[in-house]
Amino acid sequence: MAENGNRSIGEVFQEAVGHIQEIVRSEIRLARTEIREDAGKAKNAAIMFGGAALMGFFAAALLVTAGACALAIVIPWWASTLVLAALCGIVGGGMFAAGRARLKLLHSPGETIQTVHENLTWARNQTR
Repeated sequence: MAENGNRSIGEVFQEAVGHIQEIVRSEIRLARTEIREDAGKAKNAAIMFGGAALMGFFAAALLVTAGACALAIVIPWWASTLVLAALCGIVGGGMFAAGRARLKLLHSPGETIQTVHENLTWARNQTR
């Protein structure tokens, strides 16, 4: 600081740059926090997709085997396996839709985007 108590333009500029750097660091920390929260939600959706695939496979294998044997008594083999394959597809499609619905609950780091926008607007107004 200058001896007479007034700050030079360089000192003011250096202080402003330091504040801007701290604001940017804070926004990055906030974005990381929001992304971690969304990652937890995405993990749950991925687990649902995995469960849908696994259960769809088991359902198809077991239903086709057992059902084809039972239906083959009444209708031809090819027709019985076709009916059971359609049922497995419906169940798997329902589980897929449930997982997709959970993924749609995710959202962008809106709070961070809003505060960055506000900070940029503030900084622009300070330079006018």
